[in-house]
Amino acid sequence: MTSKPLSVAADANVLLSAAVNGAARRVFRSDALSVVTTEVTLAETKERLPILAAKYRLSRSPVSAQLAALPVEVVPESHHHVNE
Repeated sequence: MTSKPLSVAADANVLLSAAVNGAARRVFRSDALSVVTTEVTLAETKERLPILAAKYRLSRSPVSAQLAALPVEVVPESHHHVNE
């Protein structure tokens, strides 16, 4: 029996790290996890991406492509909730 992957929410820092091949990229490689984020978070990530690319002296285009290729489900803000 195959179990359903655990859904985890990614904030902008996680998405940015994964886009520049940082440690957070491992989360996206796990078959045990399903990554979700909100439209607002993705917009924030895209806004901050050029700053991070410049900081690491990376070309913006490949970093943007890496972000776009991440296996992440984008959900409306109304679907996002925090388990307390």
